[in-house]
Amino acid sequence: MLRLGIQRLSLSQQTPRSLNTSVRKLLASNYSTIISKPHGYQIAPIQPHSIIPSRLPPINKRSFSTSPLTNFTRPPRFQSRPPTTFSLIWHLIPDGLKMILAIMGTASFILFIAAPLIVIVLPPLAVGGYFAMKYWLKKRRGDMDSKWRNLLNTHLTYEGADFDQIQLKNFTLERLIDAFETNENGITEFFNDSKEQHHSFHSRFELTGIETIDQDFRISKMGIQETISVLSFGLKDKDSRMGRIATVILTLRPKQIRNLLDQGPLQQDAIIEIKPLFNAFGKSFILNTNSEFDSKHSPEIIDVRPHNTRRYK
Repeated sequence: MLRLGIQRLSLSQQTPRSLNTSVRKLLASNYSTIISKPHGYQIAPIQPHSIIPSRLPPINKRSFSTSPLTNFTRPPRFQSRPPTTFSLIWHLIPDGLKMILAIMGTASFILFIAAPLIVIVLPPLAVGGYFAMKYWLKKRRGDMDSKWRNLLNTHLTYEGADFDQIQLKNFTLERLIDAFETNENGITEFFNDSKEQHHSFHSRFELTGIETIDQDFRISKMGIQETISVLSFGLKDKDSRMGRIATVILTLRPKQIRNLLDQGPLQQDAIIEIKPLFNAFGKSFILNTNSEFDSKHSPEIIDVRPHNTRRYK
């Protein structure tokens, strides 16, 4: 073993090649450094703070490598199920070719499927939607004009709070029952598909809640804005196998302009229209007169006149 310390090496006794070999061995065994002196070379031990680490940090060889990227999307070595033929072929395709195939597939879908659908389907849909909306607006305008005309000749009056659902339902149902009791405009004969009746008209019919609310505005000759409100209910019949048999439309128009500070009952002209649910000819029944019976003090109408008396089972 070599001694640590300063040792002299004679240049005259060794050749340059043998000198270099000796120096290298000395460095490898003692971690020493060579110090140049006027009379030769001296080897000095390296201090602890200047020891060169035996293992250099790893060098990022990827910056200098030209090998292809490793595919980490391939299936694992162990799988729960055997790979299919498609998966085996798919993993043999290079990533660049997969990207090209995806771009070509997307472009083909847009050019040959999406674009023709947009060109062929979208214009007819837009034109059809335009004409359907135009037809609906024209039909609504015709219905509103008809209601404005019917309100000019009505004698049916509703007195109560505006948009009180319970009061509006009671008013409409009582007038309907009166119409069925007196067979007004042949409404009873139209809806009675069988002669057997298991309930009286009071317990037989019922209205649903308010289904739709619509309003229309007009300016009178005096420059005053007039408003009508159109409310719809569903009419149910317990003796009918269908359940719901008609749609009832109540139209209201205030008789006078109401002050914002006035919170009392409001008198309004009213018409009630009954549209059968299944009617190919568009037949409807319009009630525009007051009931023959006073129902303000009793929520139930009792008719005991002989010509209106029927026998119920």
